[in-house]
Amino acid sequence: MRKITFLVAIAVAVLWWLASTLIAAPTNIQSMVTGGMTLTSQKDQALGIVLFLISIVVITGWALSVPEGEETETVISTTSANPTPS
Repeated sequence: MRKITFLVAIAVAVLWWLASTLIAAPTNIQSMVTGGMTLTSQKDQALGIVLFLISIVVITGWALSVPEGEETETVISTTSANPTPS
């Protein structure tokens, strides 16, 4: 796995955690996550939706940056290097 793939996975996991917390958590949890910013519940939920959409853009950008077939070539090469005995 490439280093950029690992970093994208961590970034998306953090964005999804923040988004789900802001969208579905109770108000006191939302205020802890936002650092005490005085946002209303609707603004917290809107921020969560925006973070989720940003994660979709990050995933799309990563998918477009990976050359086609790169991931499958590594899987094929590792399986063909170890043939199974007959």
